[in-house]
Amino acid sequence: MKKVTKAVIPAAGLGTRVMPSSYIYSGFILETPLNLKPAAELTYGNKVYRFYTAGIPYALAERYCKELGGNLVKIESEEKNNVIAQKVKELNKTFYIGASDEKAEGKFVWRDGSAVTYTNWSQNEPNNTADCGGENYVQMYANGKWNDYTGQSVDVGFIGEFDKTPTAT
Repeated sequence: MKKVTKAVIPAAGLGTRVMPSSYIYSGFILETPLNLKPAAELTYGNKVYRFYTAGIPYALAERYCKELGGNLVKIESEEKNNVIAQKVKELNKTFYIGASDEKAEGKFVWRDGSAVTYTNWSQNEPNNTADCGGENYVQMYANGKWNDYTGQSVDVGFIGEFDKTPTAT
């Protein structure tokens, strides 16, 4: 039996939006089987990074990683950004990373609540401009630069960060 993540999106005005507004007005349940296969994986330090190209909204990507025992990736240095960016470049896709300013506009934090101290913003970013509302979630472009973006896009993959499983000896 497959374990299933369910995101209940209530009718307008009854809860937090995590999908494009066109989906909000009727309310629905979105089920995502927890058997997504990463397009790539790399080990760096004591962590394993899994690159999922399946496009799901930011909130579901975060929940998916947590249910597997990890989080969306936390990038705290130029060196780590470069390692992650190399794989992103190879995959030639945009990916969500674990930073957002959803609680306080312009104050980016990682999913664990710690402040973002290293950044690699694209020119003129972050800018919080979107036709469909604010841009509260950070994505990494194929060139390794960051952009603030809406959390609703299903065209963006996500990067999960997990503890490295010890090798049996």
